[in-house]
Amino acid sequence: QAFYSFLQSQINTRVVGIPQQQLSVASLGRARLEKEYPTVQQIRDYGVPMKIATTLAPFQRGGVDFIHERKGRALIADEMGLGK
Repeated sequence: QAFYSFLQSQINTRVVGIPQQQLSVASLGRARLEKEYPTVQQIRDYGVPMKIATTLAPFQRGGVDFIHERKGRALIADEMGLGK
């Protein structure tokens, strides 16, 4: 509903018949983008060893947070050649 309200507030925008499930998915995606990356301490609280937690870049800590939110049920992938 928040995403629908956001769309309606935009100038020259007309919203017609967006299914509720799509609105929910879009709202969750937007909320995820607005969420800040977790701190090293927050990652440590998940059980990540100190040496690893302090080495992770902010976006990598975000990945750990993403996996933690899903209770470990996630598939991690990236493009070839990015130094996995």
